[in-house]
Amino acid sequence: MRFSRRADRNVGWLLHMTCIQSVQFLNVIHSLRTSFPRFCQGGAAIKSGNRIDEDYSKLGLNRPLEVSDVDRQQDARWRRIVANDLENIPLGLIVLWSAALASSAKESEGGIGVIVLTIVFTVARFAYTACYVFALQPWRTVAWTLGVLSVVAAVFLGIVVAFIAQFEYK
Repeated sequence: MRFSRRADRNVGWLLHMTCIQSVQFLNVIHSLRTSFPRFCQGGAAIKSGNRIDEDYSKLGLNRPLEVSDVDRQQDARWRRIVANDLENIPLGLIVLWSAALASSAKESEGGIGVIVLTIVFTVARFAYTACYVFALQPWRTVAWTLGVLSVVAAVFLGIVVAFIAQFEYK
């Protein structure tokens, strides 16, 4: 069933707005989600004695006299989660935003793909953090790989959609 040109344009614009809104919504979710590991890492650093002296003295905290191996491992685990988030999330969001903007040039082309890839990236990052916290290997690697593959797919999707739009407008 073929719609009229006007209906096609309206559906394309709606999909474009949905794509931009989806990326923006998931961008906010990532911003909120990255706060949780940072707070947990700060608490683990206090328990493991890895805060600087002024934090203990100015905040009225007591530096632990003995630190268990579990506390050290928790501190290291949360530090790695935060570091991995800082390495992967900004680049992922930049790529997903670029793909969303590229798909806006061709209204409906690629919009659904960007939405799906953004959801996959978000779910993969949540899963990665959960798997890291609960030491679920190899699932942590699977989740990380899915996140990276969704970003790589978004790169290719953005390039393809941009080239299609460029050649169709000439």
